Amino acid sequence: MRRLALLLACLPLAAHATEDADLDLIPSAADEAPATAPAAEGPWRHKLVLELAPQAHAWRDDMDVPPPPGPRPDYSNRASLDARIEAQLGDGFSLTLADRLDHFSREGETPDLDGLRNTLKEAYATWSGGDRYADLGRINLRNGVALGFNPVDWFKQGAVVTRISEDPTVLRENRLGTVMMRGQAVWEGGAATLALAPQLREDPGRPDDSGFALGLDRTNRSDRALFKLSQTLAEDFAPEAYLFLEDGEAPQFGLSIGRTLADWLVAYGEWSGGRRPSLAARALAEARRTGTLPAFAPAALPIDGASAFRSQLALGLAATTDFNLTINLEWHFNQGGLSGADWDAWQRAGRASPAAGRQFWLVRSHAVEAQEPLFRHSLFLRAVWSDALLDDLDLTALARVNPGDGSFFAQMETAYHLTGDTSVALTVGGNVGAGDSEFGGLAQERMVQVKLARYF
Repeated sequence: MRRLALLLACLPLAAHATEDADLDLIPSAADEAPATAPAAEGPWRHKLVLELAPQAHAWRDDMDVPPPPGPRPDYSNRASLDARIEAQLGDGFSLTLADRLDHFSREGETPDLDGLRNTLKEAYATWSGGDRYADLGRINLRNGVALGFNPVDWFKQGAVVTRISEDPTVLRENRLGTVMMRGQAVWEGGAATLALAPQLREDPGRPDDSGFALGLDRTNRSDRALFKLSQTLAEDFAPEAYLFLEDGEAPQFGLSIGRTLADWLVAYGEWSGGRRPSLAARALAEARRTGTLPAFAPAALPIDGASAFRSQLALGLAATTDFNLTINLEWHFNQGGLSGADWDAWQRAGRASPAAGRQFWLVRSHAVEAQEPLFRHSLFLRAVWSDALLDDLDLTALARVNPGDGSFFAQMETAYHLTGDTSVALTVGGNVGAGDSEFGGLAQERMVQVKLARYF
């Protein structure tokens, strides 16, 4: 039983019923929350979560390359309402709606409507008939078995508009879906999926990030298609192969695998590859496209903007124990990311010139938007301990580590379920490292958050 539970925690199933539930099969902050109140009987199912989350922040005053100006409040607050509604309409038809409304306020500000931000995560219709399925609408299509970085999750770039946590499993859940048509066929031991996402917005300017914007300029800026094929080849071994196409770009290929090594240990990995520019070249090209940089602004450093075959890779091990502790350790490789020499060159240029410093931070911001590692090599660790020491007490810890400079980001959350529908959590996070390191060079040094959640 423990072997089966661990396998389900790490390997997404191919069937339609679990296609969008990859995140739910991996221990996450959402999984650690208590079960929601039972939905009403009948064709409607719902999940509502109300959160209040005040935060305290500590900032660095002196950094080697100063970041762009922006607010640095000592205190802030977030109030959120997250809703998911599913309706069965009969004859194989159903509707799904997932939406999140957040209100943000900072120290010294009077709360007003300008602090509202809505994230329409999903809104789609489904038809199912035997072993065939079809979906139409806005869908949060997530792919990949890794936790910290998903090379085969091509619909992630630009989809996160509200970062309520640095836990990647939470970010993967709380993001804009892509308007698409998706079809699936399932057979014994395998499945095939085809997703077609049309271009709906082509705006050369910056994305519309106003409070209630649909974000189509983020999710449907170009025509894209994804084909996925999975097939069971042996016991506990069902690899998934991917082909991703985007208008004007070279095809990208992917592979996702996982295998049980022991009752308590699973190995998994995912790879993507194709011709593409480096991370820095893509960052500056995007900045010129949106007008953040002048169209003909030269790069502060010599950058090869040519496309070359570049790979991205995430390899991991997941271990579980008899006392409800699950640990994931992953190595991430981004061939288009920065090397140590690249980083040192950007640091020197940024210290010498404000214009170069601005480009340096554009590259860093692009890595965050694209949800891919800034450096070529990085490590990720995540541990989840359910019912730790006390019943209804859950601990989650994660860390992103740059092995080259020794800097890291760490976050720990302690959640206690007061009742079946109420929980309270304390989250502490921080960036640690030298001033010229990846994480030591970030503006926020520490963060403390208290969160009260009510489930309906």
